[in-house]
Amino acid sequence: MSMITDIENTWVTSDNHFGHANIEHLCKRPPNTDTLMVEEWTRLVPADALLLHLGDVAYRADFEMWRRVIAQLPGDKHLIIGNHDKQPVKYYKSCGFTVIEPFLFTYNGKPISFSHYPLETPRTDPDQLRIHGHIHNNGYGYDPHTDSSGPARIGHINLSVEVTKYRPVHLGTLLRAYFS
Repeated sequence: MSMITDIENTWVTSDNHFGHANIEHLCKRPPNTDTLMVEEWTRLVPADALLLHLGDVAYRADFEMWRRVIAQLPGDKHLIIGNHDKQPVKYYKSCGFTVIEPFLFTYNGKPISFSHYPLETPRTDPDQLRIHGHIHNNGYGYDPHTDSSGPARIGHINLSVEVTKYRPVHLGTLLRAYFS
């Protein structure tokens, strides 16, 4: 059973990389993106909402300072560990996250999977939608563990913050738009 019980009170984000000084250059982020992401998260996510984070919370950061900031962000926070989430699990718990595995959820009879990574191979189920992060604004390649450019993939939605205007995305709005 999925922890998502109400898509109208669920938000999703990925790849904040809080505190990563070089990410602005690597992903062409605007200055002060950390501040912008904290402001947008605080503005959009209700305190009682489920916040699903698809990985890469903070990287090469002052982890104690970011622990205090992230712990204050609203929402019942759940984290799927990403490739840059190298701190012990107890660190993410101290930020207020429940650490979870990638999972599958059903919306109107359609399978929706949540993971840090896009699917590695073409989908075998034409109805499955993969919601993920990891690739930032680099596009899709054939290897999800590299940042190579490539065309958009049908059945994938990248929610890395660079493509969501540095804010969490409302799951109900996203799914209605995708399936309309």
